[in-house]
Amino acid sequence: MELRSFNESKAKLVEDLKLVAEDAEELIRATGGEVAERTRQARERLRTVLEDCKETCAELEEQAEAGLRAADQAIRENPYRSIGVAAGVGFLVGVLLKRRS
Repeated sequence: MELRSFNESKAKLVEDLKLVAEDAEELIRATGGEVAERTRQARERLRTVLEDCKETCAELEEQAEAGLRAADQAIRENPYRSIGVAAGVGFLVGVLLKRRS
């Protein structure tokens, strides 16, 4: 998987997790007036899962940033090698795509 595609997928996952968290928080607020025991238990479970989701989201963002910094540093330290690797990968992808057609 291409680094850009991976980072885009990871960013999409983080965004989706944020939306789920916002929806869950809204649900918790909306059911705040209900006092049924099952509702209270469900809200507590949802709150626990929501906190776990927020932690996972923060960890994913940190990992993505660390990966991008490491890739940037590697490219800056080895620019010619990076260009060579990119050219080689591009050449192989071109050959493989040409063979498929």
